[in-house]
Amino acid sequence: SIDTAAAAQGTPDAPQVASPPTGPVYELLRDEEDWSFLAERSRSTDVWDPVKFIPFKWPSDSYLSLGGEMRHQYERFAHEEWGAEPQDDNGYWLQRYMMHADVRLGHRVRFFGQLKSGLETGRVGGPRPPDEDRFDLHQGYVELNTGRSKEGRLRVRVGRQEFNFGSGRLVSVREGPNVRQSFDAVRATVSVDAWRLDAFVSRPVATIPGSFDDRRDDSRAL
Repeated sequence: SIDTAAAAQGTPDAPQVASPPTGPVYELLRDEEDWSFLAERSRSTDVWDPVKFIPFKWPSDSYLSLGGEMRHQYERFAHEEWGAEPQDDNGYWLQRYMMHADVRLGHRVRFFGQLKSGLETGRVGGPRPPDEDRFDLHQGYVELNTGRSKEGRLRVRVGRQEFNFGSGRLVSVREGPNVRQSFDAVRATVSVDAWRLDAFVSRPVATIPGSFDDRRDDSRAL
C-alpha cells in the first residue's frame, strides 16, 4: 500500500512508503499463533516481541515462544435460576490466568504446553464447576508435521489440547466461563489449499478445582 493518493496514481514524485510490518493477532486458540516472522529482527514492533521469538542455534529455524494472559471479571445476577439458587447481593469476582510455551524444532516437531489458574472470590454458594480450577495443566501435546508448506500438509497432534470448531456451539474452548475446556486427544489435520480436514478421537477433561488434579472424563466422548 502507498501512503498518498498521488503515489497510488503513479505520480513519480510521490514517496514510495511501505506499510509498517504487522504480525499475527492474538488468537482465541493461542497455539494457532505463528511468530516465526520475527526471525527478521526488522519486523519487531512490539515490546513483547523478544519473548515471542527466542531462537535456537540448532536445529535451524527453531525457536521458543512464550505467552500469557489474564482476565478479571465481576459478575452479579439478580434472582439467579428464578430464585432457586442462593441469592448473592454483592456479586463475585472471577480471575483467569494462563501461561504457555511453544517450542518449534524446525518445521517437523513441535511441543506446546499451557498452564491455567481460575479463581472465584465471594460467590454465595461457592464456585460453580467452570468457575474455579486453582492450578492445572490446560494443554500439553507433541505435534509432528510432514513439511513446511501449508499446501498439502499433514499434522498429527497427541496429548491434551483445545478444540474449537465452527461457531463453537457444539465443540469449543468454553471461553465465556472462567475456566476453559480442553480435551485429551489424538488429532490428524490435512490441509490442501484453502481446505482443511480434521479427524480426531478425544475425551473432554473434567474440571476439578484443586491443583494438578484434572483428568479425562470417561463419561463423555467426541
